[in-house]
Amino acid sequence: MIYGITLGSIYGLVGAGLSIIYGVTDIANFAQGSFLMLGAYSAYLLLTNVINFPPLAVALAFIPAFLLGMLSERYAIRPLRLKGGTGWLAAAFIATTGIMYVIETGAMLIFGPEYRGTAHFFPGVLSLGLIRISYDRLFILLTSIGLMFLLVYLLRRTKIGKGIRAVAESWEGAALVGIDVDRMYEVSFGLGVGLAAIAGGLLMPIYSVYPKMGDEPLVAAFTVVILGGCGSVGGAFLSLIHISEPTRPLYISYAVFCL
Repeated sequence: MIYGITLGSIYGLVGAGLSIIYGVTDIANFAQGSFLMLGAYSAYLLLTNVINFPPLAVALAFIPAFLLGMLSERYAIRPLRLKGGTGWLAAAFIATTGIMYVIETGAMLIFGPEYRGTAHFFPGVLSLGLIRISYDRLFILLTSIGLMFLLVYLLRRTKIGKGIRAVAESWEGAALVGIDVDRMYEVSFGLGVGLAAIAGGLLMPIYSVYPKMGDEPLVAAFTVVILGGCGSVGGAFLSLIHISEPTRPLYISYAVFCL
C-alpha cells in the first residue's frame, strides 16, 4: 500500500499540473507525459554529469520544462487562442499532440531508444516494525507532498498565484482589473508542465528513462484529473490512492473507514 501511494503521489503531481493548465486555459495538455520524460532526462543528465545530489538534480529539472512550457504556450497555443475563433480549443488539443511528438522524436534522435536510469537516489531501507520502505520511496513521497503544499501556498498566498486564480475564474474580469492575462496563461502552462518534469525526475529510481516513458503516467494523470475534478489541484492529488494497482488493498480499508 505504501509503494502504491508513493507511485500515486507522482501521478498526483502530473495530474495537479494538468489541472492547473486545464483550469486556466481549458486545454487538455496531451504533451504532459512528454514533459515528464523531458524532466527525467534532465535530472538524469544532471545527476550523472554535473550534480551528484539527487534532490537538487530533480529540482533543477523544473527549469527547462518550465521555460519550454512557456514558449510552447506563447508560440503554439496563443496564436490559436487569439485567431482561432470559437473552434480554437480543438486546434489547441491538436497542437499539444504535435508538441508531444516533437519532444518524443527529439529525445529519440538525441538519446536513442536505450533505457537509462539510476539504481537509487539514497541506498538503504527504513524499518518501522513490520513496515519496510526504501529511502528512495520515502524521499519521493515526502517530496511530492511537500510540493503540493508549496503549490497550494503559491496559488493562494502569492501575487502571481492570485493572478492565476483570477484568470481561471474569469479572464475578462482579470483583464479589466489590470492582470496580464497572456502572462498568466504562460506561467500556468509552464508551472503545469514543470510539475510533470519534477515527477519525471522522481520516477528515476522506479522506472527506466526512455523516450516513451511518459505514456503510462499521462493516462494515469488524466484519470487523476477526472476523478479529482477537472481544474481542481487538491482533488487531483487526493485522488491518487485510487489509480495504482498496488493500492487496491486500500479500497478495503477505505470502505471500512467510511463505514
